[in-house]
Formats: sequence, structure tokens, C-alpha cells
Amino acid sequence: MNEYVLATGRKIFQLAHADRKWQRLTRDHVMDSKALASVDRNGHKLFQVVGMARSGTTLVTRMLDSNAQMICFSEPYHSWYMRGFFSKLDGLNIYRKSPTTVLQSLCYSDKEKYIGFKETFRDIEGRGHALPTEKFIRGNFSIGTDFTIAIIRDPRAIWCSLVEKDRTRSDWAKDLKMSELTLSKRFTDTWNVLVQWIMEENVFHLKYETLAIDPTDCFAKITSYMKSENTGYTLEVNKAPKSQVGDRRALSNSKVFSTSVEKFRSVITEEEHEFILQECGKLMKACGYE
Repeated sequence: MNEYVLATGRKIFQLAHADRKWQRLTRDHVMDSKALASVDRNGHKLFQVVGMARSGTTLVTRMLDSNAQMICFSEPYHSWYMRGFFSKLDGLNIYRKSPTTVLQSLCYSDKEKYIGFKETFRDIEGRGHALPTEKFIRGNFSIGTDFTIAIIRDPRAIWCSLVEKDRTRSDWAKDLKMSELTLSKRFTDTWNVLVQWIMEENVFHLKYETLAIDPTDCFAKITSYMKSENTGYTLEVNKAPKSQVGDRRALSNSKVFSTSVEKFRSVITEEEHEFILQECGKLMKACGYE
């Protein structure tokens, strides 16, 4: 299925208000690990950054993209799939061809040796998700990319961050009759599936808690893993363009708040805390979360 057919199909299904049906019919053609594996590297290396929403993947994306040897896109497949385009973090380059096609063209450049992207991990069942990414991410780890960088965060802290974000939209959400965010097994199952995969496949990973406290050390570990020169990074960024996909605060804020690590203890309810421990307790303990 070529890009013209995908673009035309997107428009037709949008007009018919059947976006999600189109997304489910075509997602495997867009998120194709075999196509990514067939990219002619031309001496370059491809990598992916993965993790649940609100777990630090956007921060890592900023760090890597600021390095002179690297370019890292924020959710290019998700953006192109949903909107028909994606961009660099600075928003100066807009791409309308598929991300895999763009990655191939960048491999013919002599500028950045390491070319990558981050995508948010969504479970294979796709419950509540129009665009589950687990199959794509697993496939990339096996054959599609040269390196995978995964981020793990305490599920209680992730839920805390999601709840706080939900509260900021509470007024207009009620006006649109949108339901408030409620904790369910969809959330805990996704976290369990991600962490189980990371442990079983020995995927290179960082913990958000370490990333928030010592990003410099984490960056050094990433460059060591990728066998790239550690020429440093910067978190000084301008306001992220509206076209960019990812956490708006993480895209635009140059600071890393280590206070976010334990914040969940005063935000989530006792019932939510107990539910997460019940559903994720075994893997949380394996990760060092008490």
C-alpha cells in the first residue's frame, strides 16, 4: 500500500467520520518493522525511544536531538498516521512523506550518524487506543532498528501525572461532556506488558527516577550503549511548535523537576494506590519500586 493510497484513504474515511476504522485497517502498513529493516543505512544507525505516556520519553528525545551526531523525531509515525505530516522538534522541517521514507532519505545524508524517533508504547490489544504500537515496537527491537532505548517509570507516578494533566482540562472537558479519567486495568495491563517485555528481552532501559535526578549520567549511559561519542546535550529549547506531537511541557520546558519522582504520594487516592499495587506489584518490586 503506497503513500498516495494511504493519504487518499485517510481523507475519505475522515469525510465519512470513520477515522478509527481507517486507522485499524491500515496501521500495519504504516507501522511496518520489515520496511524499516530494509532501509539502506549507508553507514548510519537507526534507533527508537519507547515508553508509556508521561514517563520521560519526550525528555530523552530532546536530549538526543540536541546532540550534534543525532536527530530524533517525536512520534513521527503517530503524527503522520493521524494528520498526514510530522516535523522536527523545532518545527522548521515539515515532512509529508511517510517516516520510513524520510528516515531512508536522511541515511543518504552525511550529517547525523544516528537517526531515530520516539513512539509511545500502547498495548497490542489497543483497548481504548486507535493506534496500538506494541507490535511495531517489538518488531523494531527484533529487526527494524539498530538500538532501542526504553524508559520505565513507577506506574503510580505515571498515573499521578495523567491525573494532574486531566485536571487542567477539567472545565472544558465537562463542557464537551467528556468523561473524567478513571483508573482501570487498561492502564496497569499496558505497564505490565511493557515492563515484562523489557525484562524478558533484556532491552536497554533507563528509569525515569534516575533520569530526573541525573540526566547527564543517563545520557552518558545511552551514548555508551549506542557506541557514540558523548559530545553532550542541551535542554535549552524554544517554545515547541503546535505541530509537534508529545508532552507540551516536556517539549518546551528546559528544566527537569526531580520533585516529580515522589509527588504521587500526595496526589493519587488510597484506592488508586492499592489498585496499582495489586495489579503491578510483582513487576514494581522487580524494578525497585516499593
